[in-house]
Amino acid sequence: MRSQVGSPEEPSRRQPEGERSEGLAAEMSGGHGDAGMASGKMAKLKELLQKSENRICADCSAPDPNWASANIGVFICVKCSGVHRSVGTHISKV
Repeated sequence: MRSQVGSPEEPSRRQPEGERSEGLAAEMSGGHGDAGMASGKMAKLKELLQKSENRICADCSAPDPNWASANIGVFICVKCSGVHRSVGTHISKV
């Protein structure tokens, strides 16, 4: 599963990697906190997004997922993120 944090986009639209990871980092930090901590999270996100297995949705294999399930630890597309959100936060935290 894969996930992007930020505003929903169509899964077929590719977003530059820097923009994807910045959106994910902002979401991970909740938009608050120490700048050093946020840059560390961004670096980790970039590292994770470089892996080939993270370049496709963990659920449906759509390219360039833009969302993430924090408790499951996967990246998902916008379509699958809707499913994850509907099952509730006790199952998946998107």
